[in-house]
Amino acid sequence: MIAQTKVSIDRIKKFIADIAIQIETGEYTWETINPHLKLPSIRITNRLEIKRGDKVAICGSVGSGKSSILCSILGEIPRISGSRIKVYGSKAYAQSAWIQTGTVQDNVLFGKQMDKVFYKDVLDGCALDKDIEMCDNGDLTVIGERGMNLSGGQKQRMQLARAIYSDSDVCLLDDPFSAVDVHTGAHLFKECITRLLRQKTVIYVTHQLEFLNASDLVLVMEEGKVVQCGKYEDLVADPNGELVRQMTTHRKSLSKVMTPRDCNIEVHKPHKMDGTEVTEEKCDSSNNCGKLIDAEETETGRVKWGVYSSFLTSAYKGALIPVILLCQVFFQGLQMGSNYWIAWATETEERVSKEKLVGVFALLSGGSSIFILGRAFLLATVSIETAQRLFLQMINSVFRAQISFFDSTPSSRILNRSSTDQSSVDTDIPYRLAGLAFALIQLMSIIILMSQVAWQVILLFVVAVAISIWYQRTCKDGWGMEVSYPASFL
Repeated sequence: MIAQTKVSIDRIKKFIADIAIQIETGEYTWETINPHLKLPSIRITNRLEIKRGDKVAICGSVGSGKSSILCSILGEIPRISGSRIKVYGSKAYAQSAWIQTGTVQDNVLFGKQMDKVFYKDVLDGCALDKDIEMCDNGDLTVIGERGMNLSGGQKQRMQLARAIYSDSDVCLLDDPFSAVDVHTGAHLFKECITRLLRQKTVIYVTHQLEFLNASDLVLVMEEGKVVQCGKYEDLVADPNGELVRQMTTHRKSLSKVMTPRDCNIEVHKPHKMDGTEVTEEKCDSSNNCGKLIDAEETETGRVKWGVYSSFLTSAYKGALIPVILLCQVFFQGLQMGSNYWIAWATETEERVSKEKLVGVFALLSGGSSIFILGRAFLLATVSIETAQRLFLQMINSVFRAQISFFDSTPSSRILNRSSTDQSSVDTDIPYRLAGLAFALIQLMSIIILMSQVAWQVILLFVVAVAISIWYQRTCKDGWGMEVSYPASFL
């Protein structure tokens, strides 16, 4: 009872607490097999509490540990000492842009239900609305694998849109303005950080120092430590602080950049067009948002005879196919002959001697066994040769394909062809075709034999053929969808 009460109280405190992230003192380091290299990557010397709705900026020089502190909050860096960092609520993390093969809408929603008003607001806030307008299919445009037909800025903004649409309680953004220009970065900060995420707890890493003054808290990193922590106004008021030093270094670096006049490079002034200055270059929609991946083609209706012919003639130009069918005919004939021999010889009285009865039956059975053994051997030979030839043809086609083929064809589709479909070619299709041919031969022999006694059985055969034709149409389309869908899930 006491344990249940404590658990309930902890859950209530977690729900109503004003603290979003509680960072305790501790040391974190990346795993390594060398014990001498296990030095702490991050040292947290002071306890820090981040309230719900706070905007926390993390700045510092390259390699100071800005991304590592985000990873320590996520629990991706092993803790070697101290207490663990507590995060109250769901988390959304955006670092290197990860784009899945699919539409723009799929990449933003990422499995969540569509809220059209919020979805449009997110696209506008992430400056994706203009890019989508340039696409022929809008947000239903299929993105190439790993975002191949997107620019770096578009990938970054799409990842940011995904994090915002997830509606997580805590958003960890690792330099979200690095791949965009100054104007777009200012738009993203204003619309995303201060508007769309105004009620969320946001921790963002940035090298743009102009975005620090809008934060509630600034963490200054240096050599894996938080050397300064506080409000922006308090930190810039300290002339000996790390933030002021970094800002001074940043200004000195900008002043050392050579001007175009020093480089003796001719600079063209921006053109004027209808009184409006052109400040940025617009990308051609055909280059970035064009239809890169075509839908996988699926044949419908009856399978063409050329497909069967191509498959059957892949091995030895189809020379063994008639031999296999002939073996089946002989096997079926001898099997029926043995049954007929037993029925005729023992119908009423002993028409032949027992020795002759057994001898003829043994010859007929032995002959049928030889033919069925030959049929199985030849079928296995043809199946192996066909599978090898088709596999080599596929490999040669893939290896000799142009680079544009890999741009427009997802790797999942290639993987599906070389695994599931190739397995069907190896084991399924040959024996299905052989089973069909053998069943037809057996069926014809049975019908011929039964029609000698009752010719009406032919009518049942016609009805069975009609039902089979009707069933094959539905079965073929369903099987086509079954073999094409796995590529979309890989």
